[in-house]
Amino acid sequence: MRRVRESIAKWTSFLVAVNMVAWLMGGNVAMAKCSDQYEYKCSHGYHSFWDHYLKTGSGKKHGTRYVYVSSKFKSESNKRQVMMGYCAWNMSGNNKVRLANTTDYDKRQIYIVPEVLGAGVYGITYLKKKAGEAYITSKDIKDRLDGNYQYVKIEIHEAKCQRENLLTKTSLHESGHALGLSHVTCRKSVMYPSMDSSNMLANPSDTDRATLRHVYNAYNAYK
Repeated sequence: MRRVRESIAKWTSFLVAVNMVAWLMGGNVAMAKCSDQYEYKCSHGYHSFWDHYLKTGSGKKHGTRYVYVSSKFKSESNKRQVMMGYCAWNMSGNNKVRLANTTDYDKRQIYIVPEVLGAGVYGITYLKKKAGEAYITSKDIKDRLDGNYQYVKIEIHEAKCQRENLLTKTSLHESGHALGLSHVTCRKSVMYPSMDSSNMLANPSDTDRATLRHVYNAYNAYK
């Protein structure tokens, strides 16, 4: 009888451990599936523009995307802060995509320029599929983007961001849009649509990294 009780106790402990692992795994998966502000979400639940992605200069899914930062920024310090923002995505654990600076305008896929924007707006991201087309905003993707895209323009309200020390964080957020990540309702994400003391992350969260890995590793019909 004692051996039976010991056996039952060991089996119970095993089941508890298995359930705990399953719960932890489920927690990690759920963490990568935030609700999306505009209901952009792929079939797997990640906060992406339905897995549409930014192509390389040669039209590939994997590889380096080049970023051109406008000389119109007021100082080299401001430009460096902008660069720090988009370079943070290179440490996301996804070796399929990398953002690199270029001084050759014709080589860029992402163009970052200072602009005076509306009240409460720190940055705006525009996308287009090919040269010569009109840019569209991430809000309009649902109706106007039917595939992947090759060019991105990011406007940053330089004076406002500099005054509030948000140049790097705004660049981080907007370059997330450039890579195909949408707004989320999770405050612990760099893709949360507004910034305050509770969500001013300096690097992509686990949620953001998981989404980026998913977008650039998942099957996509628009190769």
